[in-house]
Amino acid sequence: MSPRVTEWLGLKPTKDGSWFTAMNAKERPTKGVVKNIDLRIDGWTGKADFNIIDMDKLEVVLGMDFMEKLSATLNPYCEMMAGKEGQLECMIPLVSKDGADKRKGITVLQLDKGSTLCYDERQMGPRTY
Repeated sequence: MSPRVTEWLGLKPTKDGSWFTAMNAKERPTKGVVKNIDLRIDGWTGKADFNIIDMDKLEVVLGMDFMEKLSATLNPYCEMMAGKEGQLECMIPLVSKDGADKRKGITVLQLDKGSTLCYDERQMGPRTY
């Protein structure tokens, strides 16, 4: 989450000594963290933690920990994200900031050595890193 959004929402981040690395950038410290924030996305409501990070073009990024918690699956073709937490299942529409028809998806994913990434097994097969 950007410092601008944090301030706009009236949230008070706490310093936690975390660092982050953006794609093709040097490691930098975060500006803090806000924890247990109420979050509502379409039909899903829950809580999430956000690191406060200076970002060039984005205001809020849902990280892999959030995607894992929600057991999220992205379907760019239908422009939907399916999620399930407990008994609640939801379909969340993916929309661009300006409403234009721009396909979006995960562009950065960190893999541990030995991890397997299945991109499209019909065309490429799984790749082990």
